[in-house]
Order: sequence, then structure tokens, then C-alpha cells
Amino acid sequence: MPDIRKNTNNLLMMQTCKLLRDTKHQLLEEIGLAPGQDIVLLLLADQEGLTQNEIAVRSCVRAASMTNTLQRMEKSRLIVRHSDPDDQRISRVYLTDAGKKKLQEVFILRQKLEQINFEGFSAREKETFWKLIQRMNQNLSQQKAS
Repeated sequence: MPDIRKNTNNLLMMQTCKLLRDTKHQLLEEIGLAPGQDIVLLLLADQEGLTQNEIAVRSCVRAASMTNTLQRMEKSRLIVRHSDPDDQRISRVYLTDAGKKKLQEVFILRQKLEQINFEGFSAREKETFWKLIQRMNQNLSQQKAS
């Protein structure tokens, strides 16, 4: 007989992930960004000049999806693409001044999301949570690789 608690825990995890995603999307909408655009801004803030493929891999999305995201961001003047000086077939992506300003809003959004997520958690509980999520991420990454 299947363990009902295990199924309930899986359902709880899926519901929590959906609620987190929906809350984040709502907050992104409030600052005029589409889902995924915040990740691009954060990646470029950390390392400008990434290629579209590098951004896609680091964002865990398909290159085709990233193409659409970057096109919308370029149209909104948040990013600009320049040809790689060593290989004209490659475009490198950079933040514009507008993208850097929007990045500040993303930082505030992330703080707000963290406050919502961890309301009533102690510092120790938050630390434990992040350690457990890291382990889960490693487990899932290893499973995917095999």
C-alpha cells in the first residue's frame, strides 16, 4: 500500500513551488518585468558580456526561450547585444543604464519576496532551510545527470 504521507508531502512541495512562482510573477509584473527577466538582469550584474547560450544554461531554460526573453528585454532597452570581437557569430549581452536601474528594483523585489517567504522564521530556521534546499538541488542535479 502506498504511503499517503509521501504523496501529501509531494503535493505540498508542488503547491509551495507554484505559490512561490505565482507570488514572484506578481511582484515582477508590478515592476514591469516578465518572468525570467529578473534572472537575466542578476546574471549580467554579476558578469556582463555573457552569451545568450551562457545565460540560458545558467537560468536553466532552453536557448529558444532565452531568445524570446532577450528580444523583449532589448525592445524595452534593458539590455543591448554586441558582436563578439573575436567571433562575429556570437553576440554578447550587456546591461543598459535602464537595465541597471531596473536591477535596483529587482533587488528590492527579492527582499520583499524573502520577507513574505520567511515570515515567522528564525534566522536558524532560514539557515537550515537553505542548507536543505542546497542538498535537494544537488540530489536532483545528480539524478538529472545520470
